[in-house]
Amino acid sequence: MASKFESCELPRLAELFYAETTSKLPEDKSKKTHKDGSIFSVHSFSSENEKIDCNVTKLQFEHCEEMLIKLNEMKRYRRIVGSVGMSCLKAATPLLVSKKESACLIALEIVEGGTTALAKVEEAYKCEKKTKEAINETLRLYFFQEGDDIADDGDENRLLPAINKIWPYLILCIKNKTSVV
Repeated sequence: MASKFESCELPRLAELFYAETTSKLPEDKSKKTHKDGSIFSVHSFSSENEKIDCNVTKLQFEHCEEMLIKLNEMKRYRRIVGSVGMSCLKAATPLLVSKKESACLIALEIVEGGTTALAKVEEAYKCEKKTKEAINETLRLYFFQEGDDIADDGDENRLLPAINKIWPYLILCIKNKTSVV
């Protein structure tokens, strides 16, 4: 149940972080701002503008790094919540075929919580992926380099494999004609 509760917040937090990130990223690579907020063209050749441009660029780069660090922390937390949900599913799935109604009912509740958690984890992953792409695009446009790679280890698609493992037990649960089902 804890994984279900924690996972329900993940997509909302990921969406908020995406909105915050995209609002703070520079929009047009042909214009940058002075410290006083006035806009100047990147193609200005004044030595004063070049100093300010370097300072602004350095601050923007540091801001992108901070966002990537926060994104990595969100990823780590999301993976932990997903692992807890997956562990609950692995532990409760065999209990679905129990002849005892109480054990079957508890197992069904745990399975429901675990699958909800995995669905929310995947939803948060999709939003985090959009955020990562926005930050990397900014880094490519402004700084001509790639951002920290948030590796996609393939473990983000956990829901469908989990359902495939649960399905045979659900069929047996229904065949046992347990009144809970």
